[in-house]
Order: sequence, then C-alpha cells, then structure tokens
Amino acid sequence: MKSSIVFSEKKKGDEKGYLFITYVERRGEIVEKKKISLNYSLTRDHFEEYFNKSFNQFRPNKKIDFEDINIKIKIKLEENPFVKKKDKIYSQFLAYMETRKNLKNNYSTQNTYESSSNMFKKFLFYKYKVIDLDFKEIDDDFILEMENYFSNEGLQSSTIRFYFNNYSTVFNNAMKNNVYVGKNPFNEHKVKVSVKPKKILDDFDIIKLLEIKKGDLYFIESRMFLFSLFANGLRCSDMMLMKHENIKKDYIEYFQIKTKIPMKVNYSDKVIFILMDLFDLLGEHKRIEAESKIHKPRIMPYRIARKRLLTQVGNNRVDEDYQSYYGYDIKPNDTESKIIIDELVRVEKNINLHCKVIINRHIKKLDPKELLFKDYVKAECFNDYNKTISMNKLQFDTYKSKFTSYNAKLKRMAKLYKLSIEDITTHVSRFTFTNVLLEISGINLNDIRIALGHTNLATTQKYIQTGFDFKKSDLVNSEINYKFRRK
Repeated sequence: MKSSIVFSEKKKGDEKGYLFITYVERRGEIVEKKKISLNYSLTRDHFEEYFNKSFNQFRPNKKIDFEDINIKIKIKLEENPFVKKKDKIYSQFLAYMETRKNLKNNYSTQNTYESSSNMFKKFLFYKYKVIDLDFKEIDDDFILEMENYFSNEGLQSSTIRFYFNNYSTVFNNAMKNNVYVGKNPFNEHKVKVSVKPKKILDDFDIIKLLEIKKGDLYFIESRMFLFSLFANGLRCSDMMLMKHENIKKDYIEYFQIKTKIPMKVNYSDKVIFILMDLFDLLGEHKRIEAESKIHKPRIMPYRIARKRLLTQVGNNRVDEDYQSYYGYDIKPNDTESKIIIDELVRVEKNINLHCKVIINRHIKKLDPKELLFKDYVKAECFNDYNKTISMNKLQFDTYKSKFTSYNAKLKRMAKLYKLSIEDITTHVSRFTFTNVLLEISGINLNDIRIALGHTNLATTQKYIQTGFDFKKSDLVNSEINYKFRRK
C-alpha cells in the first residue's frame, strides 16, 4: 500500500484548502484508491513552503500548528483504510499512552509522558495488581482514588494536576482518533492546587551575588543566575544554551526553546557587567569608569560623584518623605541631587556604549557556535544545536543532567552566601525578575508578557496571579538596572 499527503482546494481559486491522505493498494490487476481528509485547513503557500515530502512532515514554523498535524499524519499513515474497523474500539490506556509518547519528537515531552505513565502504573499495581486497563474502566471514582494515592505518596498538588493533564490529553487524542468512544472523565475532575508564595530574592541577596568574584566558590553559578535575572528572566534552558553568536551588536537575540519564538534582550548595565566579568574584561570597564566625568553642577570624576551621592542619600533620615529617582531615594525638592543623578545616568549610558563595543570586539575572536557558559556545560553535543528544532536524546539527557547539577549548586551557593532563601532553583531568577516588573509603576500586563516571552496574555495572567509580592513602589524607567548598584 502506498500513501501520500495532498493539498486540495474545495473550489478553484479558494484562498485556503484542505489536507488529505491518498491511499493506493494494488492486489494483482486490481487497484483500489481512497482519499481521507485530515480535517485541517491551510493555504497552498503554507503547504508548499513548509511541507517536506521526503518525510511527510511539516517543518517547524509559526504559521501553522505543525506539531499537531505532524502527529495526526503519523497516526493516519500507519492505518490501513482498506481493513474494516469495529464500530467501537476499547484500547488499553497505558499501551496507547506509550504509542503517543513514541510519536513525540520532543524528548522533554517524552520524559513527561514517561514519568506520568510510571505513576499510573504504580497506582494500578497497588490497587489492582495489574499492569494496564481499558479506557472504559477509568471513571470518576477511579480518578479520586488515584489522586488520594498520589497525595499519600508525597506528590504536590501541582504535580498531580500536571500528571492528570497528561492523562486527559491521552483521552482526548484517543477519542479524536476513534481509538476510544466515550467521555473523558478527567475533564470533570479538577485538582485543587494550594497557592504558595513564589520564591523571590530580595535586594540584599542580589547585591551579595554581584559581589562574588572570579575565583570565589560558585562564581560561574552566580553569573548564570544573574544573567538569567537581568536578561529579562531567561529560562534556564535558554540561558544555559546561549551561544556567542547570540550576542549581537545592539541586542542579545535568541530563540526560546520552549515556545520556538525569537526574542531580543537589551544590554542593561548589569548584563554588560556580567558579560565583561565572564570574558575577563572588567579591567576595561574600570578604566572607562575612571576616565569618565560628570559636568554638572561642576566637572567631577564619575566615580567620586557617584560615591558622594551614595553617601549623601545613604545618610537620609528614614522619617522623612522621599521619592525614588533612577534608583536613588531623594527628597522631592532636592534639585541638586537630581542634577547629579541625571549626569550620572548620562555618563553610565556612555560607559555602556563603550563597553558594548569592547564586548562585541571580543566576541568576534570567539567561536560563534560555542556556548556562553561552556565552562559549566562542557558538552560538545550542543556545538551544532539548533534551538528551532527539538533536542535529540543525547542533548536532552545531557541538558537534564546539567540542569539537575545546577539546581543542586544553587542551593549550596545560597547557603554559603547566606541568602534570604536557601532552597532556590533555576526559576527563582525568573520569579525575581517578574516581581521587580510588578513593582514598577506604569507596567501593564502586555509589557510583562513581552518581557517574559509569553505567546499570549492568558499565560502571563495565569503566571502572575498568585504567589508574587504585589506591593507597589515608585520605581520608574530602568529600575531593574539601577536597583542593584555596585558600591
């Protein structure tokens, strides 16, 4: 039997058409053909641009839901439409879940299916001493008993909900592909997740991390964490697999591994400081600072002006009213301090421009495909890694190992440097960045969505609605850059 994917318009000249699979079976001199719709609509241009005929799969892109249609194509190509099916098919749940897992090209998704399946197996053996069961045997009572078992095993409510979402997806796919006829019992079961405060580092924690120097314990881990924080709350995977080629002239540009969408991050003064620290260029940074001067209210070396201003605002009495001005707490009528601060900000921007030139000059000497944090990751399998496609098994296993190691070292670092939260994880940098955004006056939901790289507002709203500190302050403009000034 031969099969192929074809595009067909309902009427000639239609803007959109539909995908079909044509099957051809030859039995001697008899040739039988069937054409079955995939129930998917798209334009001819998208079909011709993204469909790979050699593999019968769509290439990754942002125009169509390529992952869903690719899975559907794989399933349909394995079917034989010339063999009659029974009216109702009841399949074993875990067996079907295994087939779904094997269809996934993303090893991270495969891993989540594997862990979900293993917990399901544990419950089945504990309760019934069996290794699988039919879809039709899973009902409301079964699910409630399973939730209680998972909870008694020590799983967090958020983890239980995650597993149940995977089981629900399996049910939906089985129904969609006529493997199971019935209802999805997981749709009616809602796992209540207790709200926990997000783990967020405070100002003094960040300053402690900034003061860690090369040669100190956990220097590289501190720079990885701070880079994630100040580069718009980078996810761990995007930070750890950042390459030299992503450090462009004006922006840091990269593809998000999770969403496959391009991102741009501006060079804040903290990102510049971290990059120069990583590249052993802090001597150049200090030289430029030493040569810089402010001109108002009088000509004065930049470092001296900043030191005097920090001393002045540091001696402010706490019982008086103050306002935040570019990260400095000053009296509302303190015009002289505002003039000095304006000059400091102007000079800092000029320093950053010079430092960006030095960084880009240094980057050109390095291998563009080399990882920014190569001294930590130390894995050649990522040299030719393309973030627009999924990791292969070696890459995924290597990343998972480094991710686990990084989390463990973050906890030891937090304990050694006596941070306010010892049980920190990679995501604390993203939480901390988000919390700073929530404190900035005038920031709206869409601003946060863009900064975090979410594809839609609903994701951002769900992300920030619980667990953050919502206290507002008078932080303005580039507060994330000025908040943690180096003394």
